[in-house]
Amino acid sequence: MNETHWKTRRFQLIGLVPLLIFLYRLAQYVDEGTPDWIMANCNVTLVMLALGMLARQRMAIRVSAIWLTIGVPLWLIDAWVTQVLWIASILSHLGGWLLGIYAVRHVRVTGRSWWPG
Repeated sequence: MNETHWKTRRFQLIGLVPLLIFLYRLAQYVDEGTPDWIMANCNVTLVMLALGMLARQRMAIRVSAIWLTIGVPLWLIDAWVTQVLWIASILSHLGGWLLGIYAVRHVRVTGRSWWPG
């Protein structure tokens, strides 16, 4: 895999996808009358992933990817318990997680990846 792929314009443009998912999710919350729910960790993490990809910030990409990875099982449990599943929810959780995995594959992760410097 090309080690500099994450520095390309294409990689940055793909960073717009989590931002678009976030905006779609926000529209759904506004429509449901619960716009404050956009502040949930999974939604904020989508913005962090988008900004990390757009600004080429490895740390933001890595942190958002791990948060999204932790969040998917919790979301699945919540969806099962509440019996509520929206398309926007699927996009924000599974789509965000897959985009996070994609991004981490390109910025790479090592044992010392989480330390700034």
